[in-house]
This record gives sequence, C-alpha cells and structure tokens, in this order.
Amino acid sequence: MSYLHWWVIAGLLLIVEIFAPGTYFLWLGFSAAIVGAIMLIGPEVGWQYQFLLFGIFGIVNIALWRMYQKKHPTKSDRP
Repeated sequence: MSYLHWWVIAGLLLIVEIFAPGTYFLWLGFSAAIVGAIMLIGPEVGWQYQFLLFGIFGIVNIALWRMYQKKHPTKSDRP
C-alpha cells in the first residue's frame, strides 16, 4: 500500500467520525495519516508492518486520549 492509500483511509475514517458518536474513528484516522506519512518517507515498508504500525498507533492514540479525558473531564450543563 502506498501513502495515498493510507491518507484516503484516514479521510474516510474522519468522515465516519462525523456521523458516529464518540472519538474512536478520529484517533484511528490520525493513526492512518501517521502511517501514510511514514510511507511517504520510507515506501519500502512491507504491508505487514504497515498494519502493525496502524494498530500500535491506534491503540496508543486511544489510550492517550482516554488518559487525557480522565484528567480533564468534559464539563457539561447536562449531567
């Protein structure tokens, strides 16, 4: 897969985020964009490592977001 494939996947995931509640697709979209940037720099990375990187970045992004949310909860006037 080339970097363009990953950027298209990132764009699609960000579009899905618009219609789906939560923020999981947002972070997966960012992960796909990061893998796309890595592929732009080093296009010889095999597809197995691309998917591994996508999974790792996805888990790390979501974990970091959840840690941030615990420290800075969203305040709302509707409990």
